[in-house]
Amino acid sequence: MFGIKYPIICGAMMWLCKPKLCAAISNAGGMGNLTAGNYSTENEFRDAIVLTRKLTDKPFMVNVTILPSVHITPEHHKMFLRVCVEEKGGGLEKLIPLIAGGKIKAAWESGNVDTAPMMMGQSVRFKGYSHV
Repeated sequence: MFGIKYPIICGAMMWLCKPKLCAAISNAGGMGNLTAGNYSTENEFRDAIVLTRKLTDKPFMVNVTILPSVHITPEHHKMFLRVCVEEKGGGLEKLIPLIAGGKIKAAWESGNVDTAPMMMGQSVRFKGYSHV
């Protein structure tokens, strides 16, 4: 589904999932993870995506944390999604069709059974993709 060699997906690790680790995992055949919450500004986040692309030509994912945080606001979430869509090759006006159309694959994950129902309740179904 994701075009990776091995079924190994890097977990979302705040402060660790940056371009070098993300690219190393992707280059080794797994799915690297770039954690958006590591970046406060649009330029920092966009630069991280660009650097990751320079370090690997393999697929990688971006984790957008939706849990409450001191520095991750709803405005950050919008910015993260907008930058992901723009860097993937589309404009903001194509945000929902790109995600729903499968050009950007979406998966939800939960670290425990207590938050899983909440994640599923927040989930938008994208062509049958849903993961907890």
